Amino acid sequence: MPDGRISKDLLYSKLASGISSQGRPHLGFKDACEGDMKVLEQAPYNWEQVAADRNKWRKELHQGLQTGKTKLQQEAIDKHTLRKIRQNIRPIKPSTFKCTHCDRDCHSRVGLYSHSRSCSRTN
Repeated sequence: MPDGRISKDLLYSKLASGISSQGRPHLGFKDACEGDMKVLEQAPYNWEQVAADRNKWRKELHQGLQTGKTKLQQEAIDKHTLRKIRQNIRPIKPSTFKCTHCDRDCHSRVGLYSHSRSCSRTN
């Protein structure tokens, strides 16, 4: 693509006119694409050459999305199992908020109040 075309200037964030806002500059399209490629575990330095070949580009993106999806699913499973392990390790302390009708441990005064309203009606 020749220099000076708006789409190329936008890709490389080289527009000269306009007002800069205060703070960190907004990410350009190229910066966002490079960040996405890092997330997909693709080489972010040669994505322009890969994108030139449309079939190769689609194949690499599809593979990256599949590996990213399985990675996220595995991380969610690992997080869930770790949470369940931690939950089973902690000893549950008996509280002083027990129902007088069924001896259910309600763990809080509000929970005991709510439970006692339904428990007293059934008994």
